[in-house]
Amino acid sequence: MDGAYGAFFHLCPELRGLMPGLSRADSLTLDPHKGLFLPYGTGALLVRDGAALRQAHEATAGYLPGRSDGDEFYDPHLYGPELSRGFPGLRVWLCLKLYGAERFRAALAEKRALALEAAARVAAVPRIVMAAPPQVSLFAFHLRWPGSSLAEENRATELLVERVNLRNRVMLSGAVVEGRFLARVCVLSFRTRARHVAACVTDLAEEAAAVLATASA
Repeated sequence: MDGAYGAFFHLCPELRGLMPGLSRADSLTLDPHKGLFLPYGTGALLVRDGAALRQAHEATAGYLPGRSDGDEFYDPHLYGPELSRGFPGLRVWLCLKLYGAERFRAALAEKRALALEAAARVAAVPRIVMAAPPQVSLFAFHLRWPGSSLAEENRATELLVERVNLRNRVMLSGAVVEGRFLARVCVLSFRTRARHVAACVTDLAEEAAAVLATASA
């Protein structure tokens, strides 16, 4: 199961109903550099059957250390494609040890609350259509006006993202889904606070008005 972005929200008891099948997964990918606010490149894979993972990846060669058949010694190179690597798990352990799980739980709950507030305010901006309301902390939307075509809406929405980003106060992303360009807001930085949500809504509203003035002229 791909939980790279959203699975850490399972830490919040009030959000566990959004991921009812999580406990039934045979494997789960996690990106602590997203959901736990850690440095980029901190990834994790949880598996129910460690023996199956080892069977898929272990290899032997004369230049490799001797094989360990016991469970008492964990050799990372037997469980993935890399023979040598850093120790990114230390980042996760140290942060949890220093701050405790409750601090991370509270931070995730805050980000979701900010995303819900941002989505409600963005949806109220004239001519913005909410295509995907937030389940956790990401939502998507596009521009539409009377008589507009899909191509015109795509160009206008893409221009909206560009203009907002050029203001250098917030950064929006975008993606094409089934031929439609969608602008996206994802609230998942430990630095994001209510003032940043306010800046996002202000910039979106002002730039949407400017884009629409040209597009619908």
